[in-house]
Amino acid sequence: MAAELVWRKIVRGESVMCWERRRERDGFLPRAVPFGPKITRRCVLFYSVDVNRKAAVDVDAALGYRKRLLSHVLLWVKKVGDHIPNEWAVVDIVGDIVTNLIKNLAVEHDGRLDMGAFYYTFMDPPLVGRGYLHGEIRL
Repeated sequence: MAAELVWRKIVRGESVMCWERRRERDGFLPRAVPFGPKITRRCVLFYSVDVNRKAAVDVDAALGYRKRLLSHVLLWVKKVGDHIPNEWAVVDIVGDIVTNLIKNLAVEHDGRLDMGAFYYTFMDPPLVGRGYLHGEIRL
């Protein structure tokens, strides 16, 4: 599977690397994507994230565009590593991963964000308790 490094950071003392699985871009997303009628274009991206060189989470991202501006980002996060906690704790590496991914998408779109662009994150079981991972996308 061909993957391209999207970003690499030290997050709370952990080495985090996010890879986009380019061959799967705009592939089939086996989930209902609730975009409204104002969305004129859609894109699906797939990411794999490693923490300290161990697989941690996979992220499926559905991006919705309105008049060529990024408007909606829906993320589905699936745990693939045993070293990631299921529940939100004082230190939430999953939350940091999602936040950095959203920041990277905003920078990648070079500020071409729709007014009120937002993201929402869905956690696949066993990940729970991270309802704070939604909101406006800002640079």
